[in-house]
This record gives sequence, structure tokens and C-alpha cells, in this order.
Amino acid sequence: MKTIKIFVSSVIREFEDERKKIKEEILNLSPILSEKRNIILKPILIEDYGAKSEPPLDFCISKVKECDIFICIIGKVYGSIARDGLYYTHIEYRTAYDEWVKSSKNRPEIRIYVLKIDEKKDVREEKVKAFINEVKGKHYLGWFKNSDELILTVIRDLIRDIFEMLTGGEKEFKLIFRKKLESCIKCLEETKGCFEEEMDDLIALIKKEIDGWNIKNVRFAIRELFLKLHKYEGLLLHNILEDLYLRAYNQRLRLFDSMVHVFQDLWIENWIGKYDIELFEKIADILLRLGVKFLDIDVRATRVFISVIDDMAGDVFEKEVLSRLIIFSAILLDRTGQDSEKMDLFIDLLGWIEINDEYAWDAEYYGYLIDSVEYAYQIQKEYNVNIDGFVNSFIKPMISRIKDRTLNGFIGCLKDSIEEELHGEEDFIDYDTEYLVRIILSYKKAFQDIADQIKQKILETNDENIIDRFNKIISRSNFLKKVYGGGNMITTINDFIRFLKGNSDLSSLIGIEAWGHAFITFKRKLTDDDKRRLEELAKEYELTDDLDFEIENEYGISFLVDKIVGKENNIDSLVDIIQKLNNISEIEKISISLSFKFE
Repeated sequence: MKTIKIFVSSVIREFEDERKKIKEEILNLSPILSEKRNIILKPILIEDYGAKSEPPLDFCISKVKECDIFICIIGKVYGSIARDGLYYTHIEYRTAYDEWVKSSKNRPEIRIYVLKIDEKKDVREEKVKAFINEVKGKHYLGWFKNSDELILTVIRDLIRDIFEMLTGGEKEFKLIFRKKLESCIKCLEETKGCFEEEMDDLIALIKKEIDGWNIKNVRFAIRELFLKLHKYEGLLLHNILEDLYLRAYNQRLRLFDSMVHVFQDLWIENWIGKYDIELFEKIADILLRLGVKFLDIDVRATRVFISVIDDMAGDVFEKEVLSRLIIFSAILLDRTGQDSEKMDLFIDLLGWIEINDEYAWDAEYYGYLIDSVEYAYQIQKEYNVNIDGFVNSFIKPMISRIKDRTLNGFIGCLKDSIEEELHGEEDFIDYDTEYLVRIILSYKKAFQDIADQIKQKILETNDENIIDRFNKIISRSNFLKKVYGGGNMITTINDFIRFLKGNSDLSSLIGIEAWGHAFITFKRKLTDDDKRRLEELAKEYELTDDLDFEIENEYGISFLVDKIVGKENNIDSLVDIIQKLNNISEIEKISISLSFKFE
């Protein structure tokens, strides 16, 4: 188990609360990194050490020399003078810098954060200004306006630094590689004809390191390639990576496996850091394509790629990830034949998919697999596969089994709640109500009669206490009343349209008035064809300005309601465009400004 020591340096009294929060965040990260990467994080804050046998400054210096990462926070106050006219933080920084120079600029990693101030209102001491001038020529400075910004930036930088340390790489190689990669990106963005030549040079540089079995440099190069190039849609990054992984596979399996696990580190870093779903999806996409590439070369190698997707799917409960296991399973099913290794992998995949759905239950997400299957259908064309056969033969029975276990679990939960209530303990009726709502919403896509199935299961218990509890739960929720025929809550797009139509009157101007911008979120990612149809619909309603209509992201749009309803407040026109939008892609959520005018 490797320990990474992180020294936090600042004027204690100026940043007392921030230091405590940074320490707390580091300690929260440590168990995750311990589980995933056998790493323990040890924050070093001098105030935690209390009485010491050696003088305070000497003790501080000794701790700085031990650290792997040095975090320096500079504010407005210089602090107590410790020695030679310098305060503790200044001396701690110089110690860290000297250690960095001695180690050929490898250790410790130095991060400097400086408080932004309004010089018209705040005063920064002159010695602090001199300190800032000293460090800014040597390090990148992270500026922050408040505590929250400081803590967020420190932790994000820390996560990145830790994973860069794990990746490794020689300093000289890093500098050369980054310079060549920047040149490639410049050619790519400026659409110059030099990109292929520059990329060939870059690939040749990586292959040289592969041939020399320089694992750290190769891992660094793979990481940088992915992070810098994954966002360029027209660039077939997986083809570049396929070439490199094939080269490594033919050289040395240990090197190959280490290169694959770069992606393990990338998703973990993203998971505990900025949590970018698009990045998770791109990682899963690359791993899937590499897994398919190696399927007829070495199933063991394919298993290594796909197991990283599985690990990610078990912690990152996003359909963009689990859907790739479904896609790969469908591809594998078509190519298994009599190959026992492929059959073993296929059987394992079925288990991985099912257990990952169950892991999501702990996060109270019961529709993980159902949502992932739906998403897999949306993206199957990207992989030239039809998943119907696999889904019908294996996934639908799996979902049915999981659903039955979920319903039995709900009944068990009701029994426990009744027992606890009888013993005078806390009544969990609110939790039970939320539990039932989540189950219905999660399984309705796959089982339209899920509410009736639940009710039938309840009745089959022949337990009056459970039946009474179930009825009590229904009475507490407008949604459940609607589902079971006793309420009028709006739960579907058609309910919403009926509400709009039934509560507006153009002739009297009584009832609903709509205005402002409407924000629409769709249930699935918009395809290029969807976007084309949306643009055509915008033109039909003369929504020609950017403020009139905009595709906000891959899942949503906005449009100006005032331009649709006009001065007459014509709600029928609003209903018309909502229906047409829903026909293009099913709507999940509408945010719209409504007021109500009374007679």
C-alpha cells in the first residue's frame, strides 16, 4: 500500500476553516483510492501535531521534506516571522522548492493558490506581494475568490496530480511529447494538411518507448493522447490506439496490461473528480472497440479491456457505460461459435450485467439495466450490430428476474416497517412511499402493468397488515393515487397537454398564461436526424433568432414561448409545438413559466 503525503501550508489563522475542509476532503478520498489503487492519502497539517520535542520550524521543515505534494495557500496576511525575516509558509515553500530542484523537478509536486482581492477595498501586505512575485515566475498560480472555489480547485488539482504521479513518465519525455501533441492539435484545429505527418511522428515516438519497454512513458503518452484528443469527433482515436496496443501486445503482455489500466485510472480519476458523463462514455467506447479488435486475436486480451468497462459500470451508474457491455455481449454472441474461451467470457458478461444492475440498487436506482438497454438500441448502429436477439434471449428474462426480486424486496421492506412500528420504533412510511414510486417509475418502461403486478403480489400475501400498509402508502402520494385510479396528478405528457387545454380560454383570456422561455429535456440523446427535424420545426414557427430557439445540449432545447402564443396568449399553439416536439423525441421534462388569470 503506497502512502502519498500532502503538506498543506498557509497562515493558519487566515485559512483555519479552509485547512480543516481540505483535510476532510482528502480523508474522504483516501478510502476510495485505497480500495481502487492501494493508495493511502495522508494530509499533513502542522496544527494536528500538538506538542513536539523539536522546535516548531525545524519540525515543519522535516515534514515538508517528507511530502509528495505541497499545497501552498497565499492570502492577505504574511504571518509570524520564524527565521531570517521570513514567515513559516514562506520558509516551507522554499524548502519544498529546494527539494523539487534536488529531485530534478519530480518531487514534491508544488501547487500554489492565491486569494483574489479587490485592491480598492482590501489590502495585501507588502511581504505577501513580494512572496507572490517570487513564486509566480516558477509555478502556475491558481487564483480563488472564496473558500468553496479554493477547496474545489485544490481537490480537483490534487486528484489529477495523484493520477499523473501513478502514470509516471520521464520529465524530458513528457516535455517532448506534450510539445509534439500540441503541434498535432494545432494542425487539427486549423485544418492544415500537416496533421497526419505530425501524428505519424508522435506515434513513432510512442512506439519507440513501447519497443524499449518503458512502461511509465508509454502510460503517460496513452493518457495524454486520450485526454487531449477524445473530444474531436471526426478523429478516429480508437484506430490510433489500436495500432499502439497491437504493438505492445506483440512486445510484452505486462506492458500491454499496464497500458489497458491507464483507462482504469482515467475513469476513477473522473469518478472522484469532475464526474464528466461524456468522458465516461468515451472511455467505454474506446475500450469496447479495442475489445472487439482483439476478439479474434486473444480473448484474454479482450477480457482485460471489457473488465475495465465492467468495473466502471459497477461504480458509475450511467447508461452510457453499461450499454457498452450490452453492445459487446451482442457482438460476442454472434462470434462465439464453438470457442470455449469466448463462451466463458459471454457467460461472465451476463453475470457482470446483472450484478451491476443490483449494485445500482444501493444508490436507489432500479432502472439502470432498463435505461441502459434503451440507450444501447440508440447507439447500436455505431457498432454495426443488432442487439434484438441478445436482448430478447438474455436481457429481457434477466430484467424479469431482477424485477421479481425487487418486488419481493419491497414486500420484505413492508414487513420490516410493520414490525418496527409495532415495537414503537420510527415509522418509515415516507421511505416506503418513495420506494414504491421509484419501483413503478423504474420498471414502467419494461412492464406497463408494473403497478398491477405489485398490487397482485401484495394481495397474494394474504397478510392484512401488509395490505393495509400498502393502501396507506397509496393514500399519501398523489402520484400513486393517479396510478391506482384515485387521483388527477399530471404524470405524462398527455396529462400536461390536457391540463393546458382544459385551463385556457382564448375568448375570455381567463386561465393559464404562458410566457418566457420553455426548456425541454428529452429522454434520449438527440441524433443528427432529430436535430435536423428540430431546426425545421423552429423555422415552421418562425423561431429564427438564437434567442427564439436553441439546441442547448445533446438532450435538450429551449424556445421563446412568447413568440408561439403571441399577444393573444394562444395556448393551442403552445400545445401544438409541444406535441410535435414529443413526436420527434419523447419528452422527459418541461420547464415553462405559467401564470393563472382568474375571472
